[in-house]
Amino acid sequence: LTPLFVQKGSHLLGIQAYQSLVKPSDGYVLSFPTFTSPNYTSDIQHVLQTYMSRTQNYPELQRGYAKPKNDGLGLNQKSDFNYLNGVIVDVRMSSFLSPTHVIGPGTILQNEDTTTTNISSQKGPILPNEQTIFAQCTALASTHNEPTYTKPFKSLVYDTRTRIMLRRNDVKSTLSFMIQMMHDEYKKKNSKYAFFQFIIRHVNEQGTIIQTKVHTHRLPIALTLDDFINGCQEDVIPVLLGREAVYRCGMSRFMDSQDKGKEGKEEEEEGDIIYCSKEDDELFSMDARNDLDVTVYNISNAYRTLGLQTELSKTILPSTEDEESNIKNASTTEQEQPLSALDFAFPPELSDALRLLHHLRRGPMLGSGPLQSFDDRAIQRNLFLRLPLKDCIGMMAPFLWGLMIGGNFEFMPIPPETLALWDNSIIVADDYRNLFVWSGRSTVSAGNPQHEIMIRSCEQFLMERSKNRFPMPQLHILREGESMSRRLTSRLAPSHGDSPEQQLARFPALGTLSEQELIALRYKFRFYDPSSDPSFRDWFWSVAGTTSKSRKSTGVSLCD
Repeated sequence: LTPLFVQKGSHLLGIQAYQSLVKPSDGYVLSFPTFTSPNYTSDIQHVLQTYMSRTQNYPELQRGYAKPKNDGLGLNQKSDFNYLNGVIVDVRMSSFLSPTHVIGPGTILQNEDTTTTNISSQKGPILPNEQTIFAQCTALASTHNEPTYTKPFKSLVYDTRTRIMLRRNDVKSTLSFMIQMMHDEYKKKNSKYAFFQFIIRHVNEQGTIIQTKVHTHRLPIALTLDDFINGCQEDVIPVLLGREAVYRCGMSRFMDSQDKGKEGKEEEEEGDIIYCSKEDDELFSMDARNDLDVTVYNISNAYRTLGLQTELSKTILPSTEDEESNIKNASTTEQEQPLSALDFAFPPELSDALRLLHHLRRGPMLGSGPLQSFDDRAIQRNLFLRLPLKDCIGMMAPFLWGLMIGGNFEFMPIPPETLALWDNSIIVADDYRNLFVWSGRSTVSAGNPQHEIMIRSCEQFLMERSKNRFPMPQLHILREGESMSRRLTSRLAPSHGDSPEQQLARFPALGTLSEQELIALRYKFRFYDPSSDPSFRDWFWSVAGTTSKSRKSTGVSLCD
């Protein structure tokens, strides 16, 4: 099956059903207002650059005979032929590591001599051309006095490899892994490093040549919690957790376990997606948000329990006798930002990751954020589970830049919060699938010659930023006071719900506004219900506070 494109009308299209049709080919399902739109033309060009990776259809091979010689594939069995009908991704890692979560397109290939559904044992057979590569590697290892083997034992390969088959050769397809360390096995190895190897094999578009890419990485093993936190990539963690949360919105784990295995009822495999009604989807989304809250609570609880608060106090906070002199010098010398209560309840190194999770929780994929339709949510979730890291970050929270009337044409990054919507500024926003140019009320006043020039400059900036993006985003030109401006406002975190001190700490530029301007800015959001859309701090303390309901929650951590 090839990717499916459907036209969007006034009624729901049943996108989930179409997604099930293109799943065997790892295709896409997208919706368009019209087939003549530039978005359709751009997106179809990307899809035409992808192809189904499969070998040539040799009649002799299909009948079980040896295939013709000199074709460059090195295969001589029908089973080998079938396994190369797709992009083969081998993920190898140290023996004391085991993947627990694999999210993305494709299928995990099972071991040829087992029927278990345990993820660590779902491995495919060894391809013939691996034997030559293995021999070269063992020869290299022998020069470093490393133990070698004369042939690749199946047990050695199966214990360190996860094999995944993707049907479509697509540069956008991305897999994410969560990995646990088996401490007993690690104690035997006592290694300072963990090794990872990624091998991607696919057939060229003509089906005649195997193309292989190998990436090998070595990462040091953290011996302390400080080393682990400092070594974390803050942009990777929220995407890993976010993908798992979105994945759980349609997982069969929500089925009653008592219904599984009953006579006369087909048991679903772990990881099957449920195509459910809108009402059930809302319940699943609520459970996924609950799981995210439990995960944040567990991280916060572990961080405080391990006594990092005391260690931070000694290394960062000033002593009592030096505190007065530091305050006196604050006006003439640069000081580090003072630690807040949040820094003692959650690792400061992961603060930006925590804010991304808050955006995801209130956004369209998990929450009640800006959602055009139930189909729109299904499309966005599917893209989030397969697109690369940078694209996923843009889908979790919008990127914002500000332009000031009367200033230079410099796009200044600003936090994606409601208090960034100043009257005398033009806001440029990018949330991956949508581009926004928002004009404050005073910027569109009559007789302002700079406004149209700045709008054109903003459009060029956004188009240049997204010129090679798939799917192609839609551009929205908004003005403050218009009903459609809610498309941008609803995507911004409600920072107006925080206290003035917290607002200023998060967005120091607010300090340049006069008291009257601040009052007018906050007055824009006077109709606000914090119970339905809590601010970042209100949400965090409701989850990680000492009286948090997450302690008694029935949710399951996203890491479990």
